[in-house]
Amino acid sequence: MKNITGILFLSLLSYAVSAQELKQSEIDSLMSLDFQEFDQDMQGGWRYYGNKMQFDLAASLIKTYLEQHPEIKKNEAEVMRWHAGQMYAMAGENELAIPLMESSRKEEDLMRWNEYLDATVAFLKKDRKTFDENIKAVASFANNPNLRLLKILEANFDKSYREALMAAMKK
Repeated sequence: MKNITGILFLSLLSYAVSAQELKQSEIDSLMSLDFQEFDQDMQGGWRYYGNKMQFDLAASLIKTYLEQHPEIKKNEAEVMRWHAGQMYAMAGENELAIPLMESSRKEEDLMRWNEYLDATVAFLKKDRKTFDENIKAVASFANNPNLRLLKILEANFDKSYREALMAAMKK
């Protein structure tokens, strides 16, 4: 979960680069990576583009990877759908972000993940009541690493997802 917060903060620190079409050879190279290389390498895979604030491109690459790799584990696919949702939220495309985020719901919720998910979606929808209910549930899990991000969203509830995270970086 720390990686989720980390990538968002790294993305905000990176300089903006205009989205460009990738050559098919670049796409093929990315699609040939295993899950760890594509999703968890903080400087590679889709994160390379997220770090350059090419959020739509990063989300599109994740969706393409999911389509081309039906063999990955269920939990890995859930993580990647969440990341695609985050990238769309960073791009201000909440209507694309929300269904992807919601599809990462877990059957076995060990760290109040589903409440974290629901709070994040409530933030995107600007549903303060649902947000407040779910942040309380997340806070009830001792040392929940997702609480830090929710506290940032809470303090910047009137802003977009990206603006909220940028405001936190300025402090």
